[in-house]
Amino acid sequence: MFRNLVIVSALLALTGCSTTSVLSSNKLQSGSDLPAGSKVEIHYINGAVERARIVRFDEGSVELVVDGGAQKTVTFAEIDRITSTKVNTGKTALVIGGAVLVIGTLTALSDMAVFPSGP
Repeated sequence: MFRNLVIVSALLALTGCSTTSVLSSNKLQSGSDLPAGSKVEIHYINGAVERARIVRFDEGSVELVVDGGAQKTVTFAEIDRITSTKVNTGKTALVIGGAVLVIGTLTALSDMAVFPSGP
C-alpha cells in the first residue's frame, strides 16, 4: 500500500512541476523566452508538428536542429507557434520528498494505532 502511494505521489509531483511556454507567431521576433539549446515543438501553419532544438533566432527566421540531427532554417511566416516544456527539478524533488515524508508519517501513525505498543 505504501509503495503504491509513493508511486502515485511521485507521478503527480512530476506532472505538477513542469511549465509549458507558448511563443505565438506574433511574438517570434524576440525569441528571448527561448535561449539556444531549448528543446521545442514547432507547430507549422500547415498543421505539421516537429520536435527540434533552437540554435538561434535570426531576423525573420529561426535556426533549428530537428530530431535526427539535421539542421534547418524556418521562416516565421511558416510557424503558427513554438511550445517548450520545462521541468523544475528542484521543485519536483522537494514535492516528491515532502510527499514521501507525509505518507511515511501517516503510515507510521496508522500502524501505531492498529498495533499499539505497551499494556
